[in-house]
Formats: sequence, structure tokens, C-alpha cells
Amino acid sequence: MKIGILTVLYNELKLEKVLKYVSKLGYEAVEIAAWKGSNHIDIDKILSGGATEFKKTVEKYGLIISGLSNHLEGQLVLGPHDESTDEWFKGTPEEKIKYGMERMKKTAMAAAALDVP
Repeated sequence: MKIGILTVLYNELKLEKVLKYVSKLGYEAVEIAAWKGSNHIDIDKILSGGATEFKKTVEKYGLIISGLSNHLEGQLVLGPHDESTDEWFKGTPEEKIKYGMERMKKTAMAAAALDVP
């Protein structure tokens, strides 16, 4: 087991700065906030060939990726589907569900590309 931290705590900072900081604090793993708008990962970029470079950046600081967190967009699958979730995706309830499912699938594929355990 490795002690890790969720990067969304430092979403206002660039990922590399976060990695450097948390590695100095003694953390061994990072759970990357992966929803659209995250400053730490673009899962579409990972899926279009960016996984190796991303992993190297994380490993440079002696860290592993323990998970990709996308609970924000995942919430669109089961709702609520009203205006309270329009900030994440604006559309009909059916469109929100479809978008949420697509993003969760992409998140899982990105996790596989990054060899997340």
C-alpha cells in the first residue's frame, strides 16, 4: 500500500508543481482529478498518445498514479439532471446521461493507458 493524495486539492496549480510538492511531503501516489476542466490531466490527450509522457512526468517525482477521479462527470449518469449540473454539461437529461457515460468510459480507458492499478 502507498500513501496518496487527490490532486484536486491543488487544482489551481500546474500538475508538475503539485507533483513536486506532494513528493516532498512524503506522498507516494497521486489520484488525478480527471474531469473536463481539470488542470492536471486531459484524458482525450492521454487517449491520443500522451500516456507515456504523462507517466514519465509523474514517475520523475517518485510517484505512481493510484487512480483517476472523475466522480464529477460520473454523477451525470444517475443525476440529478436539472440545472444544478449544467456547469458540468448543459443538455437534456438524456444528453447528460450519454455524456456522463462516455466520459466515464474514456476515464477508464485513460486509466488503462496509464497502467493505473
